[in-house]
Amino acid sequence: YECKICKKTFSRAEHVKRHMKIHSGDKPHECNVCKKPFSRADELKSHMITHTGEKTYECGICKKTFAHLTSLTKHKLKHTGEKPYECHICKKTFAHARSFKTHMMVHSGEKPYTCDICENTFSQASNLKTHLVTHSRERPYECHICRKAFSLAQSLKSHMRMHVEDRPHAYKKAQKRSCNDCQLCNKSFVSKQVLKHHVKKFHI
Repeated sequence: YECKICKKTFSRAEHVKRHMKIHSGDKPHECNVCKKPFSRADELKSHMITHTGEKTYECGICKKTFAHLTSLTKHKLKHTGEKPYECHICKKTFAHARSFKTHMMVHSGEKPYTCDICENTFSQASNLKTHLVTHSRERPYECHICRKAFSLAQSLKSHMRMHVEDRPHAYKKAQKRSCNDCQLCNKSFVSKQVLKHHVKKFHI
């Protein structure tokens, strides 16, 4: 069963009928808290969790809880290491459909995200967000050695290599002075282990 508008396919006719409400623009189900309207009752039910904070789905391995079953299902892939989505071009595998879809744009050349200022296009929303910083005067990433500031974390990272290669002694001295400080965002941590975890999570 196929949607005549967006060509999305479904296993049952009633699923197509329910899906068509998205295209009709009709949103009869309204949240009584924030007044946000929804086209389907199940969407409203799912939305209400954002107000109640209820997390009824628990991971049997790490006990982390989730508000939605789909979120728990995606989370479990971290434990199993399963990556069911494979690119038929380069054979790279992905755990999530969204990551796979984003990756396919690399091969297709599709860049649906456009900068309103310079009209540069990007394949990922995150890349556009990073790019927009270059248009602002904000430079939140500062080198702790020479105090030069950068708008992008990657620019600071590249700059730091210059200190390592050209002034290794000054770099080591500065490292001793702030051994638990992140060189990319200037945040301080109680130990090197916590700092290492931070760098892996946010900068690598």
